[in-house]
Amino acid sequence: MNNVLSNAINQILEKIDEEITKIKKSLDRIRITPKKIDLSLAKDDFTWCAIDSSWQTPPVEFIAKTIAIVYTGAYSNVEELNTIEINPFVHEGSNFDVEVYWFSAVKERQLALELIRQTRLDLLILDGTITPSPALASTPWDKVEKILKVTEKLIETAKENKTTIIGVVKRARAQYLSTIANADIPDKLLATALLDYNEYIDLGPLDEVLYSYITTKRHRTGEFLSRL
Repeated sequence: MNNVLSNAINQILEKIDEEITKIKKSLDRIRITPKKIDLSLAKDDFTWCAIDSSWQTPPVEFIAKTIAIVYTGAYSNVEELNTIEINPFVHEGSNFDVEVYWFSAVKERQLALELIRQTRLDLLILDGTITPSPALASTPWDKVEKILKVTEKLIETAKENKTTIIGVVKRARAQYLSTIANADIPDKLLATALLDYNEYIDLGPLDEVLYSYITTKRHRTGEFLSRL
C-alpha cells in the first residue's frame, strides 16, 4: 500500500515538475516587462464602485419555461451608490446558462452606466471582461451587439467623466497573454509567475489584442471579426 501511495506521489511530483519547466520556457519567450502601480498617487477622496451579478441556482422549471431571479449589485465607498437590483429572467428552450449569462452581463453594464452618470467615479470595477469574450464569437450577433452597445455608452461616459474601467478576470479561461507568448498555459498561471504585488502587464490596445487572439486561435469568427 505504501509503495502504491509513494508511486502516485512521485507521478504527481513529476507532472508538477513538467508543468514548471513548461512555464519557465514560456516565460523565456515573453518580452513584456511588468509595470508598477504607484499607490502613492491615489487621492484621499478617491472614489470607486464594483459591479457584480449572480442568479438563483438551480432555476425553477415552470410550464416549459426556465425561470431564475438575477441579482445585480453595486458596492462602493460612495454610500448612495450601494444598491441591489432584482430582475426575473424567463427562458424558453435550451442553453439556459448561456442566455442568463448574457442577460446578467447587460444588466451589469446598464447599472454601471446609470451609476457613473449619477456620480463621478475614479474607478469602476466590472466582474469579468469589459467586452464580450472572443471565445463567444459563434454566439448570435444580436446578443453580442446588445452588450456591445451598452458597453460603448459606458466607455464613452467613462471617458467624459475620466473614470477608469477595470475588468477583473478571476478564472483561468483567458488566454490573451499566453497567445502572445505562444504558450499553451492559462493567463492566470502565467501572470502569477510573472507578477509581484502592485504590478500589472500592459498588452496594448484591446482591439489589437482581440484581433491577434481571434486570428491566432482560429475561432469561428464570422461577423464578429469583421465588425471588430
